[in-house]
Amino acid sequence: MGYAQTLSRTFTLFNNTGVAFTILSPLTAVTGTYGSWGLLYGGPVVMAWGMVVVSAFSLAVCVCLAELASAYPTSGAIYYWSWVLAPGRAKAVVCWVSGWVLVLGQAAFVAANASILVELLGVFGIMGAGVELSDVQNLLIFWGVLAAAAAAASTPNGAMAYLTSLGALWNLVALAALVAALPALAPRLNSATHLFTHWDDMTEVTGVKSQFYNVLLGLMMSQYLFLGFDACPHMAEETHHADINAPRGMVLATATTALGGFAYMLVLNAVTTDSRALLAPDTESRGYHPVAQLFWNVHKSAYGDGRGGLALLSIPTLAAAMCTYESICANARMLFAFSRDGAVPFHKYIGRVEGRTKAPLVAVWVMMALAALIGAPMFFSPPYIATIETMAVVNTYIAYGIPIACKLLADRGAFLPGPYAMRPWLSRCLNAAALLWIALIAVVFSLPTLYPITPGNMNYNVAGTVLVLALSLGGYYCPVVGGRHWFTGPRPNLGQFREDVAAEEQKAAALGAHLLMQQELLNAAQNGGTSKAAKPPPPHGEAEPAGDAAAAAAAAAASRKSGSGGRATGRGSGGAEGAGGGSAAAVAGGAAGPGGRKEMYHIPNHDQRQPLLRGRIAERMDEGLGAEEQEAAAAAAAATGKKEGRAARERMPPSHLQAPPHQGPQPHGQRQ
Repeated sequence: MGYAQTLSRTFTLFNNTGVAFTILSPLTAVTGTYGSWGLLYGGPVVMAWGMVVVSAFSLAVCVCLAELASAYPTSGAIYYWSWVLAPGRAKAVVCWVSGWVLVLGQAAFVAANASILVELLGVFGIMGAGVELSDVQNLLIFWGVLAAAAAAASTPNGAMAYLTSLGALWNLVALAALVAALPALAPRLNSATHLFTHWDDMTEVTGVKSQFYNVLLGLMMSQYLFLGFDACPHMAEETHHADINAPRGMVLATATTALGGFAYMLVLNAVTTDSRALLAPDTESRGYHPVAQLFWNVHKSAYGDGRGGLALLSIPTLAAAMCTYESICANARMLFAFSRDGAVPFHKYIGRVEGRTKAPLVAVWVMMALAALIGAPMFFSPPYIATIETMAVVNTYIAYGIPIACKLLADRGAFLPGPYAMRPWLSRCLNAAALLWIALIAVVFSLPTLYPITPGNMNYNVAGTVLVLALSLGGYYCPVVGGRHWFTGPRPNLGQFREDVAAEEQKAAALGAHLLMQQELLNAAQNGGTSKAAKPPPPHGEAEPAGDAAAAAAAAAASRKSGSGGRATGRGSGGAEGAGGGSAAAVAGGAAGPGGRKEMYHIPNHDQRQPLLRGRIAERMDEGLGAEEQEAAAAAAAATGKKEGRAARERMPPSHLQAPPHQGPQPHGQRQ
């Protein structure tokens, strides 16, 4: 992708998948939202069928982004893809806005995950020791949790790979154990009819009377589960063969989450006997955490003592801790990449990689600080928790939708697919479906969640989203100091690219080099198809074979068409390892063949492609080719004429067989 390798590339497919699966974490997401969203808005029927619908559309969004991750595997991910695929004049502003919207969504997501962990820790105090903490104490624990997660995220890359593997195994094995243990301990289970058809009316709690409105809001539990699969491309610069492993990791983690989340949700509904009893304030959990109360009830019915339910509750508690840690790790990589490209204040510091740990330490702690700031009001206004959770979903999915929309609206030749790609028609269909779903949830999850509406229970997600959009656009178009005066998009820093060279100068330099190479090919064709060091000239008096000249002219024209005039979408023709796929010979020789353009910008000794200039060059390479093709055709015609003249001369008989011209009678004794 044109960036120097500053992060340590040690992650395998399992590590990359594990990051996303630990962040998606059915143990964390379902445990944290079951009582606040699932039970309150429709109950089992909405949870069951909503999970099916949300899983299908979330997988569609994931697959669309996986295709982009394969083509452009970089830590910048969302904002980088937006820059590559956006129209020329809008590239910078689209890249800028998508990056800042994603920063807000990710900071809110980190805060929401940390809040789930704080709630679980507080329930241990209430149910285990009868101690209820104050709001200020919960806030201090919240900040301590974020600080501990940031400290763990500051460790070397090898330690992160180990913790990632541990988190993935815990979320997989412990989830399976919990799904098996709860039905075994429960005295009775609800029927399948109850699981897929039972409706719980909680109008007295939410104030929402419309069943349809309840169904829409009830989707939030399932949608929160599918938040964070973009962690895989954010870790691309630390993953081997990222153009293959990053998209595979996204799809594997999302599909596994869909299955695990559905199974966990069904088990919770199967062992729940009375939904209202779980929310009652006179229970052991005092109505603060329905899932904790459910575990207590199940263990008490089996053994007569509910304290063993706290042991079951430790499973999602540890998963929530790992989820918070991985969220900071992955989201800090995105902030690091955004800073590396100069879009963040103090980017020279935030975009640094610490030499010893090979981790973006400053970005880690800045992401932690943003989450701490955004999440602080949650502990003084409980309805604000819904605002943070919906803000995380809406802003993150809006950011997901920007590159998908750019790809769908762009010219077909603007996107060069990687190894992980769909058929064009299928890709367009899924892109459209993903955008429709993103538009739906962006509207639904911005609506009020409690009625009657008061300043204390209002969903402020709209205000937060509009504010970040206004601030990002204002920061970009601000006179004199706005981003439009200095931000040009990604800043590659590898090989022929320098950070202090503006994007337009890079494009002009690449364009000039390409045209110069094409002119050399044309000159070689006009000179008879020979190069300076190709072969010696023909003997004196002997004509150059016309076939070579014609072939050289045809090769030059084909090279121009494949290397600059067409819309190449191939994989490359050589054996170089990595996303570039082509050989150095293909680069030096004009990159002839269907993968020509892709190979033209392959970087030697680097396993990624350089797509930054391809879109603009592809648009401008056709200019002036008409005259070159006419010259090549003229050269070919001249060579053909020489060949025909030589053939005509060869058909004539040798000179010693020709009859001498008639000269009349000769004098006697004169030689003939």
